[in-house]
Amino acid sequence: MNAKQLMLLSENNEVRVDSFRNHRATIPYYYNSLRHAFSFYFNTFITNNTAYSFYAEGLYNKNVQIFKHQIMDHDNTLLSIISFQRFFELYIKDLLSKANKNLILKPKQRLNSIDIINSIQNGTFQPKTFNNNPLSISFSEAISMLYFLIDLSKKKSSSGRTVKKFSKLINNYSFLDSAEYRSTLEYINWYRNRVLHNGNKLPSLWLFDYIISQRISPIIWDIVKLAPAELVDAFFYLKTVTGIDLLKELNKIKFEFKTLKNKKNQQETFVNLLKIGHIKELGRANMNMNLFLRLNHATYEYNYNDPAGRAMRFALSEDHFEDFRNVSDCPCCGINSLVLYQKNIDDLFNPGHDLKISWVKCYMCDYYLRFDTGEPYLLGLYTKSLFAG
Repeated sequence: MNAKQLMLLSENNEVRVDSFRNHRATIPYYYNSLRHAFSFYFNTFITNNTAYSFYAEGLYNKNVQIFKHQIMDHDNTLLSIISFQRFFELYIKDLLSKANKNLILKPKQRLNSIDIINSIQNGTFQPKTFNNNPLSISFSEAISMLYFLIDLSKKKSSSGRTVKKFSKLINNYSFLDSAEYRSTLEYINWYRNRVLHNGNKLPSLWLFDYIISQRISPIIWDIVKLAPAELVDAFFYLKTVTGIDLLKELNKIKFEFKTLKNKKNQQETFVNLLKIGHIKELGRANMNMNLFLRLNHATYEYNYNDPAGRAMRFALSEDHFEDFRNVSDCPCCGINSLVLYQKNIDDLFNPGHDLKISWVKCYMCDYYLRFDTGEPYLLGLYTKSLFAG
């Protein structure tokens, strides 16, 4: 088969994941991309947890260039960027299409924004097609159209059904009328294109944490606040079973990227980056606590209805293991299935002396933390010590 035949084969064998005639998706399908994006981002702690205390020191260390490669999580960084960009693109296009479905279609002829709107309003708009299917505009074009319409809607002289409909619509999305948010949307689109079309560079973990926590997270915060109450389950992964609001905690952290390079800000940097790491681990484990597990129904095990009990029984069975110390409630899922392990190892920096190390692991949600990343309660994320025992 040639390329055209393969495309036709695909078009005839696809499954729609959005809402369409006789089918309504439980949640808008672009929110799946948001969940994927956070899932990949959260994973960037567990893959580097053994060195995270060194990472949290910032960028002033002279060996930082070598360390950048050692803590790089290629897979999750790449997939998170792509998923965040996809979410924003689909979200913005959905917003535009609510004003008029033609706003997200490429015009048959090259037109500027005002000509596109005029052609839509006078009924002469014709979309560009491929295999008789209308082509969608790129995300950069969608961003330009969004902010052109925002500017146009501010002019009292603006008229026309499409502009008036958009003007009413944007009142609910007023947070998007922000130069900083526009810059972030353009930036994440640029980075997505950069990693896909060039592909030989990825952001360092320091830059990635900055992008997500300082640029993307505030936009998501506004989007989630705007979502109707019936979509609360769509964002289950942003709030732990124990009530920790991960997005809120992430938004509390404020820093400029340049401070990561300044030794004078060492303590501030250490606390900020360490807390981001803890939030990511809570988020990763919380992703496992899907809506089935929250009802104590095992995922993919149709007949098993007590995963919480199983986790607690397994945790208790570890008392036969020599490194076992105790079992306590998990800060993420709240189940009494968090095992504290401790052991003595040779201290490489002090020969002849032992070093006691500790770690905790939950057998319900898979929350895992090493002692050298600090206590969550010191960062305001829990109420008691995990490593005292």
